[in-house]
Amino acid sequence: MSKNGKHGKGAPTLPQRRPLDLAAPPNSLLLSPPQANPSTAVDLSGLMQKARIDAVRKNTFYSIQQATVGGGQIIYFVDESPARSGTISPAYPQVAISNQITVHFGTGSGAPGETAFVTNLGFTPDASSVLPNFNARGLPCLTAGATCPQIPGGGFVYFISNTGMYGSTNWAALAVTSSGRVQVWGYDGTNWNE
Repeated sequence: MSKNGKHGKGAPTLPQRRPLDLAAPPNSLLLSPPQANPSTAVDLSGLMQKARIDAVRKNTFYSIQQATVGGGQIIYFVDESPARSGTISPAYPQVAISNQITVHFGTGSGAPGETAFVTNLGFTPDASSVLPNFNARGLPCLTAGATCPQIPGGGFVYFISNTGMYGSTNWAALAVTSSGRVQVWGYDGTNWNE
């Protein structure tokens, strides 16, 4: 092809390339608004959904438990033991989180806009500051011995924080609604977004 794109004599032309702009950072270095590690909130949400689904499937109740293992790492797991012993087993579904991330149980975490956020959830979060339990219908419940009665009109809320690379505290939240739905929220510096 010739310079004008038609067949004829002449060498083909190559597309013109721009020199690299070394002053601009690569896209991988551009940071989004500060948020707590979103994968932690998503991982914990998945674990809660697993507990909920298994409780319905096996017609029993399951709870999420916490254990600290070597190096101070925290493991959250579904307690599938018949006695609900709270002892971790490698066979149980589990999520490990960094010891640099803090999970705040219930309200009072100090998260920005926490009161307005909780008010807008549309249910009353449990005040006992425990990890969630799900009954045989997949609804949030509080254990009472060998049973787990539903929390009427209630659910659970958790705030997740970590300190960002520039010293600011980043936030995410998990809400378990009264219908058992697990929601993940991120704080972008101004608003909570699902």
